[in-house]
Amino acid sequence: MAEAEGKRAVNRNAAVNDNLTINMKKQFREKSSGLKYLYCREDVKTALDAVKRAKKDNVRFRKNDLVKICRAVGLDADALLKNPNLLYAVPNRAERKKELLEIFHDVYRSFPDSSDYMTRIVRRLAPEYKEDTVRTAILKKFVLGGGVQRKVFRTEAILAWAVGQMSEEERNKYADSDEEQKLALAVSKLEDGIFSKEHMEIELNRLDILRIMIKLLERWASDLDIVDAEGKSCGFPGLQITEKTEKALYGFCWKYRLPVFQEYGITDILRIIAEAYEKGKLPEAEAEMQMESFFELLQADFMLQAGNTYYLNSKGTVKKAAELYEQSKKDVRKKKREDWKLLRLCDDLASGNFKTNNGQTRVYLYYFAIMFDMSVSLQRMEAYDSEEDGRNLETDIEKNLFEDYYNDNLIRFLREEYADPQYASSYEREPTGDGINYKNFAEAVYLYYLYHKEWKLTPGERIARAERMIDRCIARAQKPGALLPEALPGSTLTYKERYVTEVLRLPEKKLPDYILKNYLVRVPSGTLSGSRTRISAETNTANKRIKKIMEELEEVYADSVNIAQTLALDSDYPTDDYTEEAAFVNNLAVDWKLADALRREYAEEKDFIRVVNNLDARLSAEINWLGIRKKKFFAALLYALYYNSSADYPVKIEALKNIVKKTDVTIDGLMILKGAKQLWQMGFDVHQIPDKNGDSMFYLGSRRYQDERLNRVMQRISCIKGPDEAVLLRQMGEIMEAELPQSRRVSRSTLIAACMSYYVVKLQDEEIESFSELYDDFTSSVNPILRECRFQPLSEKNILDMYVLLSLYFYIVENGK
Repeated sequence: MAEAEGKRAVNRNAAVNDNLTINMKKQFREKSSGLKYLYCREDVKTALDAVKRAKKDNVRFRKNDLVKICRAVGLDADALLKNPNLLYAVPNRAERKKELLEIFHDVYRSFPDSSDYMTRIVRRLAPEYKEDTVRTAILKKFVLGGGVQRKVFRTEAILAWAVGQMSEEERNKYADSDEEQKLALAVSKLEDGIFSKEHMEIELNRLDILRIMIKLLERWASDLDIVDAEGKSCGFPGLQITEKTEKALYGFCWKYRLPVFQEYGITDILRIIAEAYEKGKLPEAEAEMQMESFFELLQADFMLQAGNTYYLNSKGTVKKAAELYEQSKKDVRKKKREDWKLLRLCDDLASGNFKTNNGQTRVYLYYFAIMFDMSVSLQRMEAYDSEEDGRNLETDIEKNLFEDYYNDNLIRFLREEYADPQYASSYEREPTGDGINYKNFAEAVYLYYLYHKEWKLTPGERIARAERMIDRCIARAQKPGALLPEALPGSTLTYKERYVTEVLRLPEKKLPDYILKNYLVRVPSGTLSGSRTRISAETNTANKRIKKIMEELEEVYADSVNIAQTLALDSDYPTDDYTEEAAFVNNLAVDWKLADALRREYAEEKDFIRVVNNLDARLSAEINWLGIRKKKFFAALLYALYYNSSADYPVKIEALKNIVKKTDVTIDGLMILKGAKQLWQMGFDVHQIPDKNGDSMFYLGSRRYQDERLNRVMQRISCIKGPDEAVLLRQMGEIMEAELPQSRRVSRSTLIAACMSYYVVKLQDEEIESFSELYDDFTSSVNPILRECRFQPLSEKNILDMYVLLSLYFYIVENGK
């Protein structure tokens, strides 16, 4: 696939084959097979030293700990007590961390790109086009699938280009064929050359400009009221060209034996030249170059005259004719953009370019599925973990398009499009990781017409009927008095396992009634049909789930702090090994160190570091959650500012940090900076000013406000006996909910980050001794949550997921279990 391979990073060696997912699973398992235990040499030594230091009544317990660790790493505890040098058979932390870095780097190098998955799909489902590039094969399926009625996309220009590639004998055969035969013959002549810069970037060639000039000359001569600069009618004298231009123009006509005579006007001559090109009467090789001898001279003369020619528009205003020329070029570009739109679609599908196009990408995936005759499974979700889950794994739309292809594959950031700021905004930065949205009425309709293959319709006709059905549902929903559900009656899983199943089995005439009764059918914002797929695309289930996780995380956090403090007070254990496990970064539970280690180890590999940075950004992004910890933090910060600052006596950031730390809120300096800004956003009169060294100082100005909500909080803060915490936090929460932005759409990576945090603070309760156990335990706890929220489960084919699992292992190696 040359068009995609040119955009891939040169240091990667991913091989395109038919078993991408299986191979990635096998490779990852092989590479991680050496991680047979979670402990490092330092952990064994800590347990060994604890036995040696333990008091008599405590030796038995410490030896039990040592035996457990030794069993995990393959040592005999008694032998180790006799010969401590046996420790050196166990890798130390530095060695184990380096091994982890190498594993992830190797995994990265073998990771497939989204384009690899598309290659697999196309080669499976369109073997008849195996000699074509992937984008050409997709183009042929779309053009042929549109049928002679050319449904879905405009293909006139594409077919005309194909006819232009025919030999004289093929054209004669084409002329004598019926419409279906003509379509098949034209499709057979499509090849990768059609994806030219002219067609893809919509550049105007010389023939386009020539046609525009001819059309304008005809208008100026007959349709427009040509005037002078003062608005007086003067008529159009025809195009005036220089002697040099005239000589070049006639020389061109003589060279190619065009029927041009001395009495012909310039417009007539240009029309003859354009007609000769359009009808293929001129040699095809280097057609653009053939015009070069006269074209630049002609265009210069035309522009000079257009700049000095005026006309009256419909409102009687004097306008320059050159403005018509520029507008005509814009109009032609717009038409060509529509003429060649299908080419860009095919190229994006082949390359895995997910555009920020108001939902159109999802629509095109359904179009692709119908054109390639893919399948829909009615298998229940819980069966999807089995090796044979009931789906046709080669044709299933969900497996191939929404799980493998259209996922958050960060390898795409290696492409030049994502690196170039000029184009980067055109592409999705983070596909949410959700598959088919079974709650969306438009997607249910597309699935319906994909499922019903028994109808004698071309793929294009099935797509056209799907679009008409969607329009029909929207039109009925807009009618006055339409009875529509205010909210959807079930989760996404309910819709997958019940409603969509019922939809697929309905007669077509009953489909609109069922859709309007059971789905949200709203008028979408925007004009693109893709915006319909965004209806019901809110991540309500994910929002509820992440809220629950964060609430539980806050409860576990308090327990984790107590556990860490207890362990730190135990004289048999070193103090620092357990404190980091309880520390929150932003509002997540851990500070992942894998990204920093990878940046140091592979600093010279810029492409790799770009992927690492994207992974790190995804998983360290703050979850904008207004939970009890944040309420306590804001209340503590406001309380500290109330009693320790004023405009005359601002408090330094370090002092403010120490004051707040006296509460049970864990903070850092960055939280103070952000917290002060957020208190200001809520309406409190908080100021930040620099001291003489440029360090930040803060003070609370006014204590009285127009907003009664703020006043109630300030009254509670000012209580001499101390505020009633429950009431204060409730009042603070009301202001936070109203004034601070909260996350409305939860992405897959955000949900995984929350799950990671919760898992880590609960990790000490788990009996896990190897990477494979960690892998199985973490995936079994997270996958049900992801599926519930319609996200894809953790998989070896997703580099973010593998980064997460290795980060968990890295965290344990770094901090001890």
